[in-house]
Amino acid sequence: KLTQAKMAADLGVGIKTLSELYNAKRGISATMALKLSRYFGTTPQFWMTLQDNYDLYQAYLKEQKNIEQVPVLKQAS
Repeated sequence: KLTQAKMAADLGVGIKTLSELYNAKRGISATMALKLSRYFGTTPQFWMTLQDNYDLYQAYLKEQKNIEQVPVLKQAS
């Protein structure tokens, strides 16, 4: 059975760090992406893409009104 304590020990991080990642209180760094990719047999790009998508979504939620006020550039014909 995989526990937070075992995973944290295997990754060489504290349980608090792993808990913060799980609860979206901490982002996935490049180093963590490398560790997670090795641990789970994925690619670092997988983990970085997850983080990028999360960051973009959070930024959109925070700035939605401002973003929607930016005009769309009309192409010259």
